[in-house]
Amino acid sequence: MTSVSIGEEHHSAFLHLERLPFPSPGEALLLRVSGFPLPPVEHRIIETFLQSFTSAATRHLGMGFDVFIHMAALQHKDGSAIKFSSKGREWLPKLGLGVWPDRPAPAIWTRDDFEELGPGEKPRTLRNQVFQVNSLKARDEARAAMLEWGGVIQVIAKDNASFLARTREVLLPSIKDPCFNCFPFYVPLMQAQSLTHEDGEKAREWLCGASIYIRESPEDSGLLVIGAEGLHSILKSLGASSEGEAAKFWRVPLPG
Repeated sequence: MTSVSIGEEHHSAFLHLERLPFPSPGEALLLRVSGFPLPPVEHRIIETFLQSFTSAATRHLGMGFDVFIHMAALQHKDGSAIKFSSKGREWLPKLGLGVWPDRPAPAIWTRDDFEELGPGEKPRTLRNQVFQVNSLKARDEARAAMLEWGGVIQVIAKDNASFLARTREVLLPSIKDPCFNCFPFYVPLMQAQSLTHEDGEKAREWLCGASIYIRESPEDSGLLVIGAEGLHSILKSLGASSEGEAAKFWRVPLPG
């Protein structure tokens, strides 16, 4: 079920963002969707929320943001890969590698990868290629255009160079295969399950210094939002309120 709800009295749209485990003072939320690719109505609503949230967050924190596209989510048959590649001249994409910090490090396929496959199963993704939208003026356009298929990642950080340098410090040491340790930058790939690591502080470390990490998460059928120091002030500025037992959800109204 989608987290988008329609208020009957005032015909106003609002979102339910579910709180996930995350070490204090940080906060992690999941905005559930019906699935990827997003239906057109959900696509518009989620992009409206992200526009408002990004504007409020960057203003509140005094920081900029970066947009990355995880290519494993894109396909030729649905037109998503072609849509991305057609924008290369405008978006100036820069290639890096996405790394799941709570999974085995990237490595070349072995015989076991194929012998252990069950009926109908596909081998693990060999390279989680991630492209950074390198044109600052195209970030909003790229997010809106690609926010549908489950490949958008957005990072709000003090500065891009420090974040990318920190990703190398955190993510690169575990990568031993020389085919994967020569990328110019790395990006953490996180899902709700990543936050349940036995060492709770690991999830904070995997943010690599980012203040806010947002990822379309097909694994969770939702949009994952993580704030290293909490999201309370930003959500309150959007008119959000806590609700549910033990304030399990944030209820966020949508403009218009």
